[in-house]
Amino acid sequence: MLHLGLGRIEDFPFLEPPDERAIADGWQQLVELGAIETSDGEAGDGQRRLTAIGRQMARLPVDVKLARMLVAAQAHGVLRAMLPIAAFLGVQDPRERPPEAREAADNAHAQFADARSEFVGILRLWQAYDTAHEDLTQSKLRDWCGKRFLGFLRMREWRELHRQLKLLCEELGWREETVEHAVLPLLAGTPAGDERAAADRPTRGELHRAARLAREGKAAESAPVPVAKAAGARKKAATPDAASRFGARERAAAYQSLHRALLAGLPTQVGHRTEKGDYQAPRQRRFQLFPASPLAKKPPPWVLVATLLDTQKVWGLTAAAIEPDWAIAELPPLLARKHFDPRWSRAQGNVLASEQVSLFGLSARAEEAGALRTDRSGRRTRPVRAPRHWSPVRSTRRPRSSPPT
Repeated sequence: MLHLGLGRIEDFPFLEPPDERAIADGWQQLVELGAIETSDGEAGDGQRRLTAIGRQMARLPVDVKLARMLVAAQAHGVLRAMLPIAAFLGVQDPRERPPEAREAADNAHAQFADARSEFVGILRLWQAYDTAHEDLTQSKLRDWCGKRFLGFLRMREWRELHRQLKLLCEELGWREETVEHAVLPLLAGTPAGDERAAADRPTRGELHRAARLAREGKAAESAPVPVAKAAGARKKAATPDAASRFGARERAAAYQSLHRALLAGLPTQVGHRTEKGDYQAPRQRRFQLFPASPLAKKPPPWVLVATLLDTQKVWGLTAAAIEPDWAIAELPPLLARKHFDPRWSRAQGNVLASEQVSLFGLSARAEEAGALRTDRSGRRTRPVRAPRHWSPVRSTRRPRSSPPT
């Protein structure tokens, strides 16, 4: 409505007005996604207006979370990988798991699973289906889906939504990256249950280094990637030989870029594993990984989930392992910083303090940092050094006597 200039939603003549709480939740979600900002009007009332990100999101007629993911994917250079994932999250899950054949369905779906991210598993499934769609007839494609416990009509719906999103992105002037640079580094990771390629998986140290390079605006070092034909690249995407074509740093950088784009659309779906084995989420929520998830056997310390299903327990569906530094780098407006325990450092010659960074109450980082002074805008900070005339040690000099009057 802001994009079309229809005025305030509270004043719009709806036949059945929505609930006020639903409207407030909608405004809050748009603020969290960075789509709107509030400015002071002439009467002192907060007036909402679209941001540059919001204007791009308004031209994508999908769920606002998916639209924010696509905007962030275009900025991070992973639009080609994000399009099938966003389309998958916008339709009903095509993977079938009938009660009489659950084990067979799980085994069939496991060939597309990824050990660290179910979002990458969705991308593996898309690449396999895309290749089968081009090579097989409709009847054989239906059989291909049936053997893998995939709903044929839902897979067609997924492909159709992907086509529509691709056309909308082209209207916005966004260009997809090449398969060799945007998709293959992600698919070169370790599939779930493949222990032979575990050594090729990026370590946490390499992921931390990729996060630091991203914050500094530098590109991760990587080996040159040979260019292959698009058709041949799709067929070799899921083969183990693809892992040898990309270095660990390049795979870690691609993994980070994709999941940072996902974080932009799911800022409140982050979880930190507690001592009890469940996950603490923002706003004091708790959830557990769904038992059928590839990550449930070895839960990572930090996860990002696409959906929280509230039944007798709260389950996190479609999960991926992430690092808290990615949320700090991607969601700076939503973070709260608290400084405490100030102390004097003789070695550095300034005052040190501890800094705690939290996302809606979920502590993302607590470390030692220089005491920070915030400027008037509240955005930039710099270390505070003690003035030269101040010393934490009491002086032993006698005070100079005052001159006679």
